[in-house]
Amino acid sequence: MGHLMLLSGWRYSLRIYQYVQRLPDRKQAVVLCFVEYLLTRAEHDDTRQDETEWANLSLTFAMRGLDGEREPAYCLADVKEIYPTAG
Repeated sequence: MGHLMLLSGWRYSLRIYQYVQRLPDRKQAVVLCFVEYLLTRAEHDDTRQDETEWANLSLTFAMRGLDGEREPAYCLADVKEIYPTAG
């Protein structure tokens, strides 16, 4: 039991079930809480990955065709208001 073996999905489920059945009810409740925590984290990570992919795709489409465009050149004369700096 001390080391992690690579098993197929259903075998993990079966092993987990067998181990959990040997635990007292209170410990089974702790296992359930931990599994729910892991599921929440996995769903959060998936959502974050999807958001990152959409943001990258959006940026790619927004920047499409702008490769050859020059950025506007601004100089000090274009400044309308100057704010004092702290220090």
